Parts: sequence; structure tokens; C-alpha cells
Amino acid sequence: GLLALVEKKATGRGRLVKISTPTILASALEGVYTNNANNGITRTRVGNRHNKLTPMCILPTLDGWGFVGAPVDEQWAFHERWADLKHNPDWAYAEERYNQRQSVETVLAGWTRNMASEDLFLTGQAFRLPFAKVQTLEDVRKCPHLTSRDFWAEDGMNLPWKMSVNHE
Repeated sequence: GLLALVEKKATGRGRLVKISTPTILASALEGVYTNNANNGITRTRVGNRHNKLTPMCILPTLDGWGFVGAPVDEQWAFHERWADLKHNPDWAYAEERYNQRQSVETVLAGWTRNMASEDLFLTGQAFRLPFAKVQTLEDVRKCPHLTSRDFWAEDGMNLPWKMSVNHE
């Protein structure tokens, strides 16, 4: 789909691109399906956190919510110093942090509650950590990236494609 848009920009001509929704869903769920088929493991919803990595969760901030990710041991060691957390040797390794995820998240939430979500995001990104600001619907509507691309229309979104229910 993206290549068709690049081609349209270069040539001025559009192209019909057929995208199979079942194929996209199967691709997105491949790991979940394979785990179930091979190991009998059924993955369930785990709320605002990753099902196997800690920390990889949404936490409260001074002005909203932020996503905090430092699941790799080296990332955690850096994050622990940056957040000025008391060193806990029981959290040095990923499996141990996951087994104590509630305690890890509680300590981190005490830290994130004192930071603006934008500062948390920008600083985390500057340190190459998978941090994000959880945007409100109003934040998304005001997003400069989407606005500069005329994404929003008066009655919704200006999508660069047309949808059809024709199942050819």
C-alpha cells in the first residue's frame, strides 16, 4: 500500500491494491497462534503491560499517561540510574523483574507521577529507550504530523485509499 502511494506521488497515477484482512490478522497474530499450536499456551489480556517483559507498561504521569519500556538488562541498569531508583539486586535480570513486575511497576509509577508525559517521552527517546506519550483523542486531533499531511477532514479522516466491500 505504501509503495502504491509513493508511485502515485512520482507518476501522478493511482493503483488498485488488494489487501486481505485475514492475511493481515494472521500475520499480526502469528506468534500467538504458533505458541498455542505448538505449546498449548493461550495468551490472555494483561492490561497495560506486556505479557512477558518488565517494565513494558503504561504508567501515570503528572499530566496523563506514559509508556515505559526498559526490558533488556542493560536498558534497566541505565533506567535505574536515570530514575535515581534504589538499586534492587533482585531486579537485575529480566526474568526476576518479570516475576516481581507489580513491585517494579509500583516503584516506577512513583517516579513517573512526577514527570510530564512529554518530558518522559522525549528524554526516554533521547536515551534510545522505548518510551512513549499516551495521547488523548484531542492530542491526536492536534497532532502536527497528521495536520501537515491534511489527514483530518471536516467529517473524519482523509485516507489515502478508498475502501470497498466488493469481494472480487
